[in-house]
Amino acid sequence: MGSVSAHPEKLKGDVLSYRFMKLRSPLSRKSELSVSEGNEKRYAILTINDPYNYGNRLQNYALQEMLREYGEVTTIRFLTPDVTGIASFERSLKRIGKSLLGPLIRMLPLGDKSLLAKRYGKDIEFTRRYVPDDVLSLTLSEGLTGVDRFYPSKIVIGSDQVWNYIWVSPEELRCRIGIFRRGMPAIAYAASIGVSDIPGQLKPIFIEGLQGLQAVSVREDRTKELVDGLSDREVSVVLDPTLMVDRRQWESIFDGFVPDDERYVLTYFLSKQSAEVENFIEDYARKNGLGIRRILDFRDPETYIAGPQDFVELVAKSAFVFTDSYHACCFSILFRKQFKVFSRTEYDGKMSLNSRMDTLFREFDLTDVMSARYVLGTIDYDRVDEMLDRNRRSSREWLQTALE
Repeated sequence: MGSVSAHPEKLKGDVLSYRFMKLRSPLSRKSELSVSEGNEKRYAILTINDPYNYGNRLQNYALQEMLREYGEVTTIRFLTPDVTGIASFERSLKRIGKSLLGPLIRMLPLGDKSLLAKRYGKDIEFTRRYVPDDVLSLTLSEGLTGVDRFYPSKIVIGSDQVWNYIWVSPEELRCRIGIFRRGMPAIAYAASIGVSDIPGQLKPIFIEGLQGLQAVSVREDRTKELVDGLSDREVSVVLDPTLMVDRRQWESIFDGFVPDDERYVLTYFLSKQSAEVENFIEDYARKNGLGIRRILDFRDPETYIAGPQDFVELVAKSAFVFTDSYHACCFSILFRKQFKVFSRTEYDGKMSLNSRMDTLFREFDLTDVMSARYVLGTIDYDRVDEMLDRNRRSSREWLQTALE
């Protein structure tokens, strides 16, 4: 299936309305981006380029679709010293093999390695097909290149943990916060730091970067507190981009990964859960006559190979979701799914997973889904949808003003 047109009409009328344009072949997009169309605005997204992370790929796609309401969009490929982009699947696997995960991957049985390769292939294809990043490149040595073909009217930084300093060098952090732009205007939409504090030696980078942005919005309350402590500018908390895209838009990229008549509970855990949690989920499925689909679990090879759009489809067609994933929660809310959150076990106090969960559940009055460990409540989605509409409206109004 092709992607939504890169040239939708400008947003008119209600700020929540979406226009669904005729699908085009993704092969035409690169050539489209090289052609100027009068005074149409052009936006370049600066985010984390992680082709193997469901949430990262889906938030990148969602922010792209939001910005297409206002002009032409591409994503900057940020090439850090140990990352060469995704020009080829073989190159990507080679990079993974040299990473810290390499020894663990080499220990996997041959069958599991095959599943891993299939999933990585689908992840990479999703980026090529739906979120191409082959026009603008950013490197520490050369800065932003490709601007002769696509000169951004504005750079949009976000979302996801784009300012998480744990995973990058100080030099890379400077790029992630926009200190490379040479006069290009920039804003931040739903940016996240993803940690509970900023060390003193990195605060000057944040101060310099924040001062250079025209407008700043963040994804969670803790990031707002950290930014407020470093800048006197107004900072807003906005919705994650995945929640800003209409259900019909997400359904338009489904590939039929799951049969429509299959009945199952879905699990997606990024940390190992206890035998007690596993037994609780299996007991729930058995009592309700449901199967179990397990994302990123080698016990379920059919589901393991799911790509980013398949991840959304798996949530959308499930009967219940058990997870510790932020974006699994977002899509559960979007598709009106009952869900239960179990806390992750591997993070220490430095990481700030709970902040994004707490902010999400505060916005939708869903604190019970993460409270009593083995109690399953019922979410009132009529109320949640009202809050979703309200939060979408305020987030979209912030974006419209910031893009002016």
